Amino acid sequence: MKKFLLISSILLTLAGCQGYAPRKELSSNINFTSGLPSGEYTFNLVKIDYPTTYNGKLRFFKDLTNSLSSLNEVQLSLINLIVNENMERDFISLLNTGFIDREILPMTPASELNEEEKEFIKRLNIPAPENAGETQALLNKQYYLLLALTESQNLYNPNILYTELDKQILMENTLLVRTKLITLLGKLQPNFVFSAKSDKYINTNLPIYSEVSGIDFSNPLIFAKSDKYSGFTTDEDSLIIFTGNNPKFLSTYKYKLTSNLIYLKTPKDLENYFKGNVNSSNVSNILEWNRSFKKPTLEYPSLKENFDK
Repeated sequence: MKKFLLISSILLTLAGCQGYAPRKELSSNINFTSGLPSGEYTFNLVKIDYPTTYNGKLRFFKDLTNSLSSLNEVQLSLINLIVNENMERDFISLLNTGFIDREILPMTPASELNEEEKEFIKRLNIPAPENAGETQALLNKQYYLLLALTESQNLYNPNILYTELDKQILMENTLLVRTKLITLLGKLQPNFVFSAKSDKYINTNLPIYSEVSGIDFSNPLIFAKSDKYSGFTTDEDSLIIFTGNNPKFLSTYKYKLTSNLIYLKTPKDLENYFKGNVNSSNVSNILEWNRSFKKPTLEYPSLKENFDK
């Protein structure tokens, strides 16, 4: 009888310990360099239509500056912005130089333009003095282009012979206007998530988002659209978080990570987005992570199929 009670006691103790002990799931061994405590985290990925035309981009920058200026520091830190290649090219150019595309052309002295640059400016349908020579006509068109950067074309007078000094003053004013946008973009940059519609971002250290079913990447952080899974898993050296409210939830006892896609038509919609109760965490907090094991934690359909390059 004593042996039975002793064995029963041992079994109950072991059963109690087994029920309390964490499962040895490999993804539960994830640690974040940011010191992110265990718990539930939702990552909203904000997607905004980005125009392809130059004038459309200028309007986009103006609306983006106004919307971001209305947000506080905490709200700015919660914008995980999906950035496509076109947007990335322009944003990086803005951050590095303050200008995009061929905007640098108006900055160059008219007399120092090369033949290709001259031909490009000549083809622009901008009125300019006809009898003051080629250099003056080019300079006037450059001045008009500088005014266009701040949507001030109405101030242009084709009958005035503008000078390089006029251009310099206008350039300085333009840069002052752009400085605000550049500062705000710098605050968003840590939480850029790059849209993986080409192989440009394969095997980079950048966080990516993919809407296709197959992913052949080895990136530290991948957001993958899925009709089957929610939550997260690990694959080789990638932390994969599935977007959408799907039936099969993947998680561990330590972390519950989910993500949503928030589609906004224009930058103006950012203000309305933050008028609601926004529950979101910033991507930069989970970009750098590590674990003890290298084997994937669960079996799911291959993420290396059907990737459209």
